[in-house]
Amino acid sequence: MTFVHSSDWQLGRTRRYLGVEAQARFTGDRMHTIETIGELAKKEGATFIVVAGDVFEHANLSPRDIGRSFEAMAEVELPIYLLPGNHDPLGPGSIWHSTAVTQAMPKNVTLLDTTDPVVAAPGVEIIGIPWHSKNPGKDPITPVLSSLDPTENVRILVGHGMLRELDPNRDSTDFVDSAALRMAIKSGLVDYVALGDRHIAWTDPETGAINYSGTHETTSENEKTRGTALVVTIDGKVTTELHEVGQWLHQLVTRSIDSAEDVQLLAEDLAEIRSKDRTIIKTAFTGGLSISAAAQLDGVLDSNRDLFAALYASKSKTDLTVVPDEADAYSLGLSGFAADAFAELSAEAQAGDPTAADALKLLYRIGAEQ
Repeated sequence: MTFVHSSDWQLGRTRRYLGVEAQARFTGDRMHTIETIGELAKKEGATFIVVAGDVFEHANLSPRDIGRSFEAMAEVELPIYLLPGNHDPLGPGSIWHSTAVTQAMPKNVTLLDTTDPVVAAPGVEIIGIPWHSKNPGKDPITPVLSSLDPTENVRILVGHGMLRELDPNRDSTDFVDSAALRMAIKSGLVDYVALGDRHIAWTDPETGAINYSGTHETTSENEKTRGTALVVTIDGKVTTELHEVGQWLHQLVTRSIDSAEDVQLLAEDLAEIRSKDRTIIKTAFTGGLSISAAAQLDGVLDSNRDLFAALYASKSKTDLTVVPDEADAYSLGLSGFAADAFAELSAEAQAGDPTAADALKLLYRIGAEQ
């Protein structure tokens, strides 16, 4: 028996660093990739698709976005099982209770809104564990294990949350007890655990059956590849295969830039990146540049901004200063008051004043044009 495990679609998500045109493509592609997952499922002979939480970004999506999302799911034709997560929990004001959702949800889509077993195929059952609020304050998954009776069916647990060893907040009270999940797998109480929440593709090294699929389209530079989905086969044992399904890539470009040669290398590396119109570049530059090299860097970045979906600097990881040298002063041919102003701006730029650095680069460009 084969199925596709996906998660964290977060349909309707927006990104502050995207312009209007890029955001429209970003939104559309996140829906189109649902169809890509459907094509993958059919190619691999999958019986159904599970989405382990965070189907929608929030509860206030427009009827248009909801309708288009469900149209994409209907195109898949295969059964799709959706789990409410922390972005789209059940409860008061839930998107799942909205008229737009109840009217648009196609016949091939099932909402896992209780922990009751859902028959997905002969001899195969799904136990969904939906979120009812954004902050459960406790393990959101493993308490349900005590209510499960042994079964001869293949049992797939679909949950949303952070495994204890992957939780960056060691003081958290709502991490998922991985030891309890492993015990459930080893005892045969559960055959596979499809997880969402962490935007990573991760396979449990101990059982191979407690896994994160990764997002279908990436949402930050912490996700190192384009979007992924897991094809899962259960035939006495569990085997999984990770597939790239997404089009968008977030990439952090970290560099120490101290010369015109470094700027040129950056330009060459940016030129090598494919699918620029669906790639978001976040830069983290450190170092010190002459005015001429800084102006050259600005030129490289300006020329690439129209090519990439977005290209912007990290505020917390950028520490790049302008350090004017003798060649800069000589090339401008300044004297008198202008030379004094140049010296003052140079001192302020070396002290880290970005306004002074911008003024120096502007002087250099004007001088170069003359």
